[in-house]
Amino acid sequence: MPSNIVVVADRAAEGGGKPRPAIILQRSEALAELATVTVVFLTSTAHEAPALRIPVPATPVTGLRLPSWATIERLATGRKDRIGQTDNATLTAIGRALTVFLGFA
Repeated sequence: MPSNIVVVADRAAEGGGKPRPAIILQRSEALAELATVTVVFLTSTAHEAPALRIPVPATPVTGLRLPSWATIERLATGRKDRIGQTDNATLTAIGRALTVFLGFA
């Protein structure tokens, strides 16, 4: 199931509160009941860390202006404003990387 890409204020970033794109990780059933979402932040800075950086293309569907990467080690919970959507393959790759990163595999 595709997931929404949202803009979230990244309070942990230098300067704090910088709006940054992120992918919602929680199930859609929980979204209706909550004003917040758990997300993985995106970055437009390329890194050679395939286990921790999942590519997310810049397309009309994603709503991203630049090619981006999901930063697997950067999870957060915050308010949301939807800008686009991921595809199933991207969300599956993020899920696999999170499973390894969090020690569930």
